[in-house]
Amino acid sequence: MLSLCSGNPICSRPRTPSVELPRFPANAAHADGDVLQGAAMNLEIWKTIDKFEGYYEVSDLGNVRSLTRTVPDKKLGSRVYKGKILKWNTNSCGYRYVVLTKLGKGLCKAIHKLVADAFLPNPGHLKEVDHKSGVKSDNSLINLERVSTFENRRRAWDIGLYGRADKSPSSKLTTEMVKEIRRLFSSGEITNQADIARRFNISAPVINTIIKGKAWKNA
Repeated sequence: MLSLCSGNPICSRPRTPSVELPRFPANAAHADGDVLQGAAMNLEIWKTIDKFEGYYEVSDLGNVRSLTRTVPDKKLGSRVYKGKILKWNTNSCGYRYVVLTKLGKGLCKAIHKLVADAFLPNPGHLKEVDHKSGVKSDNSLINLERVSTFENRRRAWDIGLYGRADKSPSSKLTTEMVKEIRRLFSSGEITNQADIARRFNISAPVINTIIKGKAWKNA
């Protein structure tokens, strides 16, 4: 979703890193052919990271790994670095990132953008990558979508990640609508979240974050 601290570097105010291996997604909607084939075989799909060929790969589940490689060493002549899954950090905006090192220089890269660049075609030259569920820690391919800056901002308003959503002229929801969404679900009047989404003309992942209280917390 839309970053709430525009201009801050990816590496600002890192938190304690940890390793989390996401579960394989139930489907591979909007994925390319390799991902669809991998889903059928229940495999994690890895692709090379642009400009880091031979150094790093990113997967459709949002994992990043280094590759085993031999590098020059002044004392030993050469040294072998064994490949491994990288640990991630979380920046002050809530986005997970990793540090990629090449030729002695480290570069911070947001994981959701690495996944999108590797797996999501961009014929429309869209500048931003949206977490469809609003959960920034879920960088799996099926949770990501390329969007325009306007659409990303509108979605952020819709789930209350960007100030008071009901005060935004671009928001599809109001506080009253959010309360109605929660009432419909909690009362059992409509138990299918996709049906609620269609009624309010928003996505099912947004409905899920509203029902779980991850979005529109003050409504």
